[in-house]
Amino acid sequence: MKVLRFMAVIAFALVALVSLARATYADGPIGAQAAPGETMSERMSDAPRGAALDAASPETAVPSNALLGTWHNANAATRSITRILIGRVGNNLAVHTYGKCSPTDCDWGTVTGYTYATSVGSNLGIGFSAVYNFSFAQVINVGYLSGGNLYVFEFTRFTDNSGRSNFFEIERFHK
Repeated sequence: MKVLRFMAVIAFALVALVSLARATYADGPIGAQAAPGETMSERMSDAPRGAALDAASPETAVPSNALLGTWHNANAATRSITRILIGRVGNNLAVHTYGKCSPTDCDWGTVTGYTYATSVGSNLGIGFSAVYNFSFAQVINVGYLSGGNLYVFEFTRFTDNSGRSNFFEIERFHK
């Protein structure tokens, strides 16, 4: 059962990453729907360049109130994200992240987050994604609610030609 749950979580993270890739690399709106007989690539190529990614459509998942708030990493010894503040801005999220630094946590700032429902037929968002672009790396956070906890997948891709390996971590957060 644990293996199936882990596989479902990985699948959710991959779907969120594909959605982010379409938005990031195609300059098309997140959630763009292809018309009958039209491929998604064709639909995305018709999107105006520089289309506002922050504009929520009526079909956009609305964040669950349970997703909103201040989340603290359950692992006090983490070397990664220590806390995440999630707020609502219209139908989108404002995600403010703090990472482990010494003597105080590093403030990653606030970015627009995107909400995900559990199915195309639902509009209640229990998952999110947020992208942080630093001078040395891009970090994609993908999270979801389960059992009162927030599980966050952190994907780090180094962009500074340092030779470091890209990596991911999974962390559990609580309010």
